Amino acid sequence: MWIWGIVAVATLGAAAVVAAVAIEPGSIGGVPTPSETEAGPAPYVSVAPVPPAAPSDPGALDDGSAETLVTTVLDAVATTPPGADPAAVLAGVAEGSYLSEIAAQYQELDTNGWTISGQPVVETAVVTSLDTQVAPATAVVSACIDSSGVTTLDSAGVAFGGQTAPRSTHLFGLAQSADGTWKITSHWFPDDAAC
Repeated sequence: MWIWGIVAVATLGAAAVVAAVAIEPGSIGGVPTPSETEAGPAPYVSVAPVPPAAPSDPGALDDGSAETLVTTVLDAVATTPPGADPAAVLAGVAEGSYLSEIAAQYQELDTNGWTISGQPVVETAVVTSLDTQVAPATAVVSACIDSSGVTTLDSAGVAFGGQTAPRSTHLFGLAQSADGTWKITSHWFPDDAAC
């Protein structure tokens, strides 16, 4: 399920636990795709990688830069076609468990023949914590994301049930790379996700 499609899938009563998995060449999230099992690895769809955000001073992150990063990543996920290598596409802006989560979403869509239509909109993003006393510097960003324009379609192109909460708060963990760029490293929801 896609980040912005979680509400729609949750409506169906589905739950997923995403664990960090190694992404190996020729697989999505370390799990062989159906076409790989017999004839070797299927080639990935070629997609240009998302360029990293402009570097900032050590430990510097404002709300505008955080919103730009979250928007850039969600737009890239929404427009990346099935069969693309999420590790290659998002390497400049995401890593760790978040990148594994996206790889698992790509795998779930591919396995079930599902597709996503539309894109989420980041309405607000606020840096709620910034820790410059650790290396690398880390931050937490709280983003209100409107998923009302996003629809999950089954293999027949039929939309899953309606969304009950098209807007929800998403929390993103970020880490600053040695080159000064910030990357999303984790994603979760607060106890009260209303926004």
